[in-house]
Amino acid sequence: DEPAGYWTGYFTSRPALKGYVRSRENVLRVAELSHASVRINAPSANYTDAIAALEQLRQASGEATHHDAVAGTSTAWVVAMYGEHLATGTQAVGPLMTNNVAQLAADAKGNPPSLTLDANAMSQLAPDKPVAVLAYNPLSWNATQVVRAPIFCSNAFVTDHDGTPVPFAVQPSIASHPIPCLAPGSCGYPDVVAPMELLFEAQLPAVGYATVFVALNGSSCNTTVPSAVSPESLTDAANASEFSLDNGFLRLTFDT
Repeated sequence: DEPAGYWTGYFTSRPALKGYVRSRENVLRVAELSHASVRINAPSANYTDAIAALEQLRQASGEATHHDAVAGTSTAWVVAMYGEHLATGTQAVGPLMTNNVAQLAADAKGNPPSLTLDANAMSQLAPDKPVAVLAYNPLSWNATQVVRAPIFCSNAFVTDHDGTPVPFAVQPSIASHPIPCLAPGSCGYPDVVAPMELLFEAQLPAVGYATVFVALNGSSCNTTVPSAVSPESLTDAANASEFSLDNGFLRLTFDT
């Protein structure tokens, strides 16, 4: 009944805040579970800083799932405060998540890989310099997840850890791409504004991770932005007259 009227819709109001709260709960789940997994392997280490980082996002999440945040009746400045607290909490657990997953992905000698949450790493693609993308699953069951990543070259392709091609698509970017699980600018990295996004399907084990490699198909980066998702950009459908997408229950078939 008025601009930003917080009583309009009541529980359906403030959808951006509520969506942000749910996404921060996902981040908190990853941070807590990866932290617990690391502690199993090294129970006597000092985790004071880790607990403090987790507590910061726990407090922000708890605050934003009570009172007028749940009802969506908070005023504009209170909404901004909730968002600021959640962003600060997210920033606190970012390095913790990176370190935890790196520890879980360490090699046989205990050497962890160098990981980053900075999506700008995708801008470093070169013919002889693929970028490894590690996707972590905090759920207690196997999951199939479509991973979205900002990308600057339309001639990229994706393989798994064995070098087997992974079906993928490159499409125009519909928005700026901050790190998918984090708030814009909340991790100390600049927001990523990429002209395209790369989509691929990851098969993730329960409470585990999968690694794929993104590389260039050609000697240089093709910066031409595709006008739409092309079947030809799907690795297993380059010459097909139609292709399908399914989740095990429903299937969509597209002709060309």
